[in-house]
Amino acid sequence: MFAEGLRKLFHDALPAPLQTFKARTGRLVRYAMGRFTTVTRAPVFVLGNQKSGTTVIAAALAHCANLSVTLDIRDLTANHLSRLYEEPTSLSTFVDRYRHSFSRSIIKEPGLTFAFESLRSAFPRATFLLVVRDPRDNIRSILDRLDLPGDASSLPSETLEQVNPVWQHIVENDALGICANHYIDSLSHRWNRATDVYLQHSNQIYLARYEAFCQDKASYVKLLAEQLSLPVLQSPDSIVHSQFQSQGNRNVPWVDFFGSENLSRIEKICALNMAELDYPV
Repeated sequence: MFAEGLRKLFHDALPAPLQTFKARTGRLVRYAMGRFTTVTRAPVFVLGNQKSGTTVIAAALAHCANLSVTLDIRDLTANHLSRLYEEPTSLSTFVDRYRHSFSRSIIKEPGLTFAFESLRSAFPRATFLLVVRDPRDNIRSILDRLDLPGDASSLPSETLEQVNPVWQHIVENDALGICANHYIDSLSHRWNRATDVYLQHSNQIYLARYEAFCQDKASYVKLLAEQLSLPVLQSPDSIVHSQFQSQGNRNVPWVDFFGSENLSRIEKICALNMAELDYPV
């Protein structure tokens, strides 16, 4: 984790043109590597909304079962995501182009959650796990990650322009056809879309609850591994307590972070799916 922090610090310190050059070079290298790798046709896909615990759960499962893992498909840019949602058939082309990311036994990519139908068609032998998290914690974590407020009446365009394009896509959700005048509404509808994937395909998708994971992390990962028919070869203890992404302040009450009006927006929009998943309002 220390090395990853140094890598991110070094990347962020680069001038924008060098960051762009570095990103393009990385994509070219991964494309070239993909020419010599084979796509795994029966992987475990770990899906869910961003900041719902998908990374740590996928990493812990991979460690527990001693399997290879992709933690985020780095080439799935905002443009690729938009094209994928608008043209579902483009997924096969993307998979072929970036085979390296799809060559692992476990593939974690929240962006693919909203293309589940295409993903299932492209990987009919795959196993799917979707991670859910209380929308109030989930949305707060996204905003914390982006250093955005939870209680604002709106987000100025110049504020959003400072956000990474992929994360802009996550906040605005235009590509998902979500038309919302308020950023909290947009993120709430996004949470609904992610949980709809499980609720509409519960016979084809295993469910993981982030809250249950937090209660007893190692035991919960072992339980998930057994449900997914993965071997339990080693304890995930060394992984489950790692911080893969920046952690928000979980001790701040929801009403203090969002304010009563924005908190009410989340609970009103997400009420039905919260009830289906036993999250109290």
